[in-house]
Formats: sequence, structure tokens, C-alpha cells
Amino acid sequence: NVMIVDSSALLEQAVADALTSAFSSAGQRCSCLRVVFVQEEIAAAFIAKLDGALQEIEVGDPLLLATDVGPLIDADALDVMRARSDVARRCADGKRYRVRFLFFAASFRN
Repeated sequence: NVMIVDSSALLEQAVADALTSAFSSAGQRCSCLRVVFVQEEIAAAFIAKLDGALQEIEVGDPLLLATDVGPLIDADALDVMRARSDVARRCADGKRYRVRFLFFAASFRN
């Protein structure tokens, strides 16, 4: 799915909407946001706000209320994320989370 953000957008709301869509079910649903087109004049501001919001996402045990994003569904999903992350800018210093399952830091490509 695609999102378009132009100069008339409220950036905080656009970032919130992007995160809600992109990270529902850890971003593994076919209906999750995959691409965001941002008008060039506001791209830097949008990316800065998005990056800040991504750093606030709690990756962890889905049974804990503080968790925003749980594990990936299986090793195949992890392989897909690793391939995408080769060109992605990742929060948490690119840290891959692993507890008992398959955890991966929230990320985006610029």
C-alpha cells in the first residue's frame, strides 16, 4: 500500500498514520503500508519526525502492554527483513532484537 504526503499535510499526523499502517502486525500483513511518497519540500522534516517516532517503538514480548511490535512470524520473514535492511536506515544502531523469537528493529528506507 502507498501513502502520499504533500506540503499541506500535518506532519505529526502523517507520521502517526504511517506508523499505524506500516507496523500493524509487525508490518507482516499484505495490507500494511509499504511505500510513502513525500513532497520534496517537506521530505527532510517528515523523515526527521519519522526517525524520532521509530526510535520510540518498543520491540519485544507481545504479551507485555509496553510492547508495540512483537516478533516476526518465522525465519523466512526474518530473511526478507534482513534483505531489505541491507539498504535500510535502522533505528537502535541497526540492532537485531532476539529474545526467544524473531525480533527486528523498526526501519525505513530513504
